[in-house]
Amino acid sequence: MKQIELTTFKTHLEDVEERSPHTIRAYLSDIRLFGQWFEQSNGKQLTPQTLTPTDLREYRGYLQATLGYKASTIVRKLASISAWMQFHVGQDTVSGNPASGIRWPKLERKLAPKGLTRQEEYALLRAADEAVQLADAKKLAASHRLAVRNRSLVILMLNTGLRVQEACDLRLKDVVINERSGSITVWRKGFAEQALPLNKPARKALAEWLKLRPETELKQIFFGQRGDALSPYAFRDALSGLVAAANIEHCTPHTLRHTFAHRIVKKHDIRTAAVLLGHKDINTTLIYTFPTEGELLEAVNSLE
Repeated sequence: MKQIELTTFKTHLEDVEERSPHTIRAYLSDIRLFGQWFEQSNGKQLTPQTLTPTDLREYRGYLQATLGYKASTIVRKLASISAWMQFHVGQDTVSGNPASGIRWPKLERKLAPKGLTRQEEYALLRAADEAVQLADAKKLAASHRLAVRNRSLVILMLNTGLRVQEACDLRLKDVVINERSGSITVWRKGFAEQALPLNKPARKALAEWLKLRPETELKQIFFGQRGDALSPYAFRDALSGLVAAANIEHCTPHTLRHTFAHRIVKKHDIRTAAVLLGHKDINTTLIYTFPTEGELLEAVNSLE
């Protein structure tokens, strides 16, 4: 089975559409999986010229009836294929997009992504504090340093809404901390530079980490156990330990971003939230004006 040629499409997603690495990986994976199904079903390799609307209708049925995927997953996979075909329309390698006339599954009414409740946020910060105190009491210098790093990152992300990759990419020169003000410079999706203000909790957390951070040639503020730049996966693992200690059902680094987004949307206007979150399209931010599943349950229970 030959690999589908996706190099030029990948470059287009990176340089023209400025998609995130995560989104690009998802697009390419969806197209490759569709290519495997196409070859098994038709006995020939998938190319933009061989794809027909009938193939897409059959694939939609396969995803729904055979694999049992939810409507949102099916829509995402079809959207990946449609984007690939639309790219080839723009390249004049095909005359039209066969996905344009396909009926897509209806999506359920949207709910806002879940953030932490005030009680959960308190429990998480308390677990982070306890980890620092425990390592300090046992005089475990390395463990204490990592515990302070983890606490600093949690507080920073809760108060800035950074994506985990943005937080891990922060460099020393990107941070300015004064007595009553501070800011960080982050590289948003599409490599756009943006300055963000730091509130008092974020400034304090960063300052505590910077006091303990050893002198090193590493440009990034946060590093891992081996002294190299901290990866999103390493922080996700560290956070999962705090989440377990806090007895929280579910919390990932992106949950911290959702938590920040919910608080900003409730206290300020949607445009302010969009700028702070780095959303190019304000419609992306509007999801946070929808109720969460927990808020719907709370509303119904209030009628008892």
